[in-house]
Amino acid sequence: FLYVLLTGTLPFLGTKEWLYESICSGQVNMIGRQWDVIGAHAKDLLNKMLALNPKDRITVDEALEHPWIKDRELCAPKVHLQEAVE
Repeated sequence: FLYVLLTGTLPFLGTKEWLYESICSGQVNMIGRQWDVIGAHAKDLLNKMLALNPKDRITVDEALEHPWIKDRELCAPKVHLQEAVE
């Protein structure tokens, strides 16, 4: 859900064949306009959450300690709500 909240798209898109191939290979698309405004910490957390091998995925406890969650003030610039809406 974090991927969708940040980008407004699903992590895997395409034809059935391409979708199956992408999911099985762990290829996550992080290219496009929406990624220009997403910081390195957020991308790092997403990559760790979407790791192909479940044993390599970040745990809930680890995610809560991730800089993008824990140090939110340092990772995300403060944007006035009106500017964000425009």
